[in-house]
Amino acid sequence: MENNKVHYGDLIKWVHKVIDSCETRGQIRTAERLIDNLSLQPQIRELDVNLYFEIIRDMRHKCIDMSFEMMEKQLNS
Repeated sequence: MENNKVHYGDLIKWVHKVIDSCETRGQIRTAERLIDNLSLQPQIRELDVNLYFEIIRDMRHKCIDMSFEMMEKQLNS
């Protein structure tokens, strides 16, 4: 039987690309929901627990940092 699972590395790269493409806070909120969905995927859940939390934490921090940068730009303009 064919294995149709997407490799977890490909999923992570794709989510990072989505996060990097965010230009509004609404898009960042959508990216955060994408991270929530990613964290439930079997390919991610099967990882070592420390690696799992590190990956998810890093993505969330990236979203938070981008959101603060956007708010700062808004306040300074």
